Amino acid sequence: MPDVQDDDQQARLTEIDLAELIPAGWHDQPVWISSYRAFRLPTSALVGTEPFELLGVRAQLFWGRSPFWNSTLTLRPQPDGGVVAESVVDGVAHAADGPYLLLMTPTEAGGTPEAVEVTRSRLHSVVALLRLAIGRNIAVEPLGDLTFTASAPNVTAQQSFRSPTFDPAPDLSGVRLQQLSDIDQAIDLLEERQRGRVALSLQWFFDAQDNAGVDSFLSYWFALDALAMPKPSGVKAFEGRLAAMYGLESTEVKSQFRLGRLKNVRDRIVHEALRPLIHIRLLEFLSALYWDALLDILRLDVPRAAGLVLAAQDIEEWFPSL
Repeated sequence: MPDVQDDDQQARLTEIDLAELIPAGWHDQPVWISSYRAFRLPTSALVGTEPFELLGVRAQLFWGRSPFWNSTLTLRPQPDGGVVAESVVDGVAHAADGPYLLLMTPTEAGGTPEAVEVTRSRLHSVVALLRLAIGRNIAVEPLGDLTFTASAPNVTAQQSFRSPTFDPAPDLSGVRLQQLSDIDQAIDLLEERQRGRVALSLQWFFDAQDNAGVDSFLSYWFALDALAMPKPSGVKAFEGRLAAMYGLESTEVKSQFRLGRLKNVRDRIVHEALRPLIHIRLLEFLSALYWDALLDILRLDVPRAAGLVLAAQDIEEWFPSL
């Protein structure tokens, strides 16, 4: 029993000092830190655990009180339909005693959107590999991300959100509520396989709206693929549907909607591991394409939403440089 108590005392680090965990060679540059709560790991399994490297990320398992950036962002709706963003920042705090996984990797100072995308992608890849090889309980609950410079020390929160002011107010008109009722009935009338495709596509659409950048782009594409690009014709089938919806010739659909080019972006991301910066208008365009396709498949009036998005700006400006 005395040995177990000694082990517990070694494992239970009261508060983790980030500067002690970061390699000396990284002390003069900002380091992106992601922390996760682990589960089903006893203190005895975490005594003297050594850090390890994976995909250029340093990982450390420990029992103690993991540091995290304690801030609260609250979006408060206003009576006039506006929104006020309130941020309460308490700085670095420490979670309750428990098993934690800390991931660390150098990043750019004042990181560009491209650098943030690359770093976040690398960290997500490491978590995916750890869950595959070690089990999901190695990284269950994310505590958040921050950047830390050991020699300063400076701490910056890594937090992003889509401002509600970017989108219009919810449409609570009788026409739109009736449309929801029509959609519900139309989905019930679909044959079983098509109804399943609609359900699957809506899951991808949900993921797209809860993500950003490349992850959002891919999820929107998968939603469209499941909904309106049946094999073997794929993109051509959707182009034919758009031609009928918009009263256009096939060549006009290709030149206006650029589905072939969108698929090329998707293919290069998936097969060449590219992480380009994705324009927010491109994501809006994919969302509008999905809305048009869904209503057309349900044999309801199509709003030609994608055409409205195209009319607002030159689509060429939205495509990433690959």
